[in-house]
Amino acid sequence: MLHQHGKAFTAIGRAKGYQWRAKKNCFANAANLALEGRGHYCEGLATLGGRTFPHAWVSRDGSEAIEVTLRVGERAEYFGIMLPLTFVERMVATLGEAGPWLDYWNPACPEAWTALRSRSSREPRSLSVPLLAG
Repeated sequence: MLHQHGKAFTAIGRAKGYQWRAKKNCFANAANLALEGRGHYCEGLATLGGRTFPHAWVSRDGSEAIEVTLRVGERAEYFGIMLPLTFVERMVATLGEAGPWLDYWNPACPEAWTALRSRSSREPRSLSVPLLAG
């Protein structure tokens, strides 16, 4: 799915007004920022130093990658999908934990989620991951 619906994002590192968040918690960090209204949740792959790995970041405009987890974000390359806020809210309410969530997303109906529709109707909440000082 990622190769069909994903796109490259331009790395801008940690943007002004964003603080570093917990290392190795990119999915929760990005989800919390999206739930706070500070960007769109994006999920996909990051490549750094020849190594590619699952990753999440936020974007304000759908083309830039704002990094709050990797301390070398400007040097990373990003390829992923910007997921709708309604999807992020439902995943947090249903699972109560951070992604990766791409396996649950249905690109034919971007507001939908698969396999989780009847599991919960809890309200979205923030994920408990600490904020780190800049």
